[in-house]
Amino acid sequence: MLTLGLEEEFFVLYQGRPHMIGLTHLARLLRKDPHHYFTHSASNFTRGEGAKQGLMSALEVSTPVCTSAENVLHSLRLLRSQVASVIPTGLIAATGMFQRDDINNTAGLHIHLGVPVQDRERIYQNVAYFLPVLALATASSPFRGTEVFGPSYRMHGSYALGGITSDPYKRFQDLIITRRLGTIEVRVFDPVWDLERLEAIIRALVRVAELQDALPYRQEDYNRLRSQWTTQGLTPEMLQRARELHDTVGFDLKWVERTISDDLIELTAQQDYQHALRHLDSGYRTGTWQPSSTTDHPPAHHLSLEGWLTYYLPRFPYIAYKGIKENLKTSREK
Repeated sequence: MLTLGLEEEFFVLYQGRPHMIGLTHLARLLRKDPHHYFTHSASNFTRGEGAKQGLMSALEVSTPVCTSAENVLHSLRLLRSQVASVIPTGLIAATGMFQRDDINNTAGLHIHLGVPVQDRERIYQNVAYFLPVLALATASSPFRGTEVFGPSYRMHGSYALGGITSDPYKRFQDLIITRRLGTIEVRVFDPVWDLERLEAIIRALVRVAELQDALPYRQEDYNRLRSQWTTQGLTPEMLQRARELHDTVGFDLKWVERTISDDLIELTAQQDYQHALRHLDSGYRTGTWQPSSTTDHPPAHHLSLEGWLTYYLPRFPYIAYKGIKENLKTSREK
C-alpha cells in the first residue's frame, strides 16, 4: 500500500522579512499538541552572507503518515488552521522565496511516498518522468531579489535542490530516496497556498506512483526540462510532457498554463510586492485570494526568547539525531 506524508514550509514575514519570533510561534504550536509537533515541526535558519540580514528563515509543519490524497489534504487543512491560530500577526507566505536574492533562504513543499522496496526504483523513475510538469504547477517564487526571474528562482537556484543524479540518495537534489525513512521524497516543489491546485498535484502524483508500467524516464531529459520550466515555464517540450500527463492520469493543463508565480508577478506590477504578500497571507489563513488586513509590524526581539527556551533547546537532541540519520549512508550505499 502506498503511503503519503507532506512537509510544508512557509515564511512569516514582518514588513517583508522573517523574524526570530518565528521560534515563539512554533513554541506555542508545540504546546497546542506536544505529541505531534515535537517531531512534526521545524525551524530553519539562513546561512552565508544572507545571515547578516537576519538569521530566521522558513518554518515547517508536517502531516502524519497518510494513506490517501484525501487524508493528507485533511491533515494539511488542520495544520494550517492551528498554525494560523498561533500566528495572529505577521504575513504567512507560502512561497518558495520572498524578495531577497538569497538561495540559502528558501521554503519548499516536500512530499514523501512510502512504497514497497521491490517497486521503489520503477516508481522513482516514473515520478521523475512527470515531475517537470508537476513542479511547474507548484511554481510560486518568481523573483530574484526584486526582479522577475521566471516561474521559480527557488527551483532554479536553491542550495537544497539540483538536477537528478545517478545517486538517488544524494540529499540536495529534486527527487531522492531518504536515508532515514526509506521513502521517495519529492523535494523540488514550491509551496502552494491554493488547496484546489495542491489537490490536483497530489492526486496526479499518486496516480503516477501507482502506474504498473515503466515510463521512458531518462535523467538527461529531466535535467534539460529543468532548465526550461524554472526559467521559461510552459515551453513546447514542456507542453508535450504536460499533455502526456493529462492523457495518462487526467491532470488538468490549466495548472501549468497559469501558475501562482504569474499571479504574484501581476499583483506586484499592479501595486507592490506587499500587496502580493497580503494575498498569500489571506490564501493561507482563509483559502481566499484577496489582500489580508493582518498586522505585520515587527515585534520586539526579546519576545523570541520564549521560542529559544521552550521550542528550540528542548528539541535540539532530536534535531541532531534526525540530522545524523538523514546523512548516514544506508547498507545499500556501502
